[in-house]
Amino acid sequence: SRFDFDAQHYNPVDLNALLYGLESAMEEFANILENGQALLWRERANERKALMDKYLWCKEEGLYLDWNFKEEKHSKVKSVASLYPAFVGMIEMLGAEEKLAQNMLLPYGVACSVKGNYKFSLQWDYPNIWAPLQYITYKALKNYGVNSLAKEVAKRYINLIEDNFKSTGNLWEKYDGVTGKVADQDYKAPTMMGWTAGVYLKFLEELK
Repeated sequence: SRFDFDAQHYNPVDLNALLYGLESAMEEFANILENGQALLWRERANERKALMDKYLWCKEEGLYLDWNFKEEKHSKVKSVASLYPAFVGMIEMLGAEEKLAQNMLLPYGVACSVKGNYKFSLQWDYPNIWAPLQYITYKALKNYGVNSLAKEVAKRYINLIEDNFKSTGNLWEKYDGVTGKVADQDYKAPTMMGWTAGVYLKFLEELK
């Protein structure tokens, strides 16, 4: 629903934030390797951030939002995508991102997006819980010292996984954040996805 079935005309926040993170990582690698390319990668990251600030930053919401460059407007769907800049450490401090994370936090984890009257209800929409989005939200909050909310995200996901494993004997691709059950939206959810176990184990380690 973020792209209103018109994804080819959108600049996504999450994709650009991840590319910024990779360009920053390449700068680090270049410094370690002393290959003379550090400035090149820093310039690329800086250019990307400048373009994100120009097009993706929504002053009214205080968030980076997906940008429809055909219609020259932001997506109306607030989602975990807006937390990716914090996940890669691109911003100076948290603002509306913290409130957004709170608004997406359901009894069983962080939903893909805020609840809304969208045209569609698809697998990457509210109220579905996907493992990578739990970690991205957790890390985005931890990066800026919002530790109590980050811990709550981890605890709810751990409880979700353990409760479902007790009742079904399996790990699942995605879950419903309201009911705590397996989400079969769009298709029957497959079992034992690697990221489900990976994030679960990472959260156990983090909360020790």
